[in-house]
Amino acid sequence: RALEIDDTLAEAHSSVGFYRLLYEYDFEGAGQAFARAVELNPNYANAHDGQSFYFKATHQHDEAVRACRRAQQLDPLSLFADVSTGWAYYFARQYETALEHARKALELDPQFIFAHWLAGMAHAQRGALDEATAALARAVEHSGGGLTFKAHLGYASALAGRRDEARGRLGELEGHAQVRYVPAYYFALVRLGLGEHDAALEGLERAYEERSGFL
Repeated sequence: RALEIDDTLAEAHSSVGFYRLLYEYDFEGAGQAFARAVELNPNYANAHDGQSFYFKATHQHDEAVRACRRAQQLDPLSLFADVSTGWAYYFARQYETALEHARKALELDPQFIFAHWLAGMAHAQRGALDEATAALARAVEHSGGGLTFKAHLGYASALAGRRDEARGRLGELEGHAQVRYVPAYYFALVRLGLGEHDAALEGLERAYEERSGFL
């Protein structure tokens, strides 16, 4: 509706980009929308960050870092920009650099849940599983029990061999699913950590049907 009124709104094109990327899985369309947003307003940090999501999803790692860096330049006090840059390095499998960005954000706000989340997942991929579970437990604590972080903690706990804890997280998610929407992706993630690959794949198929943004 906004674009019908004014097709030159960078913010609206950026929102369209996120919709196409996270719900429609239309990578080409998302790339075009973010590029248009950047073209219309080169100083709009969110457009560059959105474009970085597109680059991350399409394995264009150098471009993802470049877009994140530009967002940081435009909004140097943004903790989200630091963490977004960290995820760009995470998906490029540069986990130590990803951790540096998580730590930088945590220096400014020790309770910033998204930085604990990034740190936990980077530690998990490094095989530092005690550090991973500790960081993700902090994300759960500071988020007041956010399901996203519980699911990722369940994944890391399973990798660490704490299978009972991981199954406990699955039980929590199943309980929440009785009264509210819980993405199938979360269940698939914990199943993956447990090595239950058939169940994980079934969950990912359901996540596709749900149009899960995490997928």
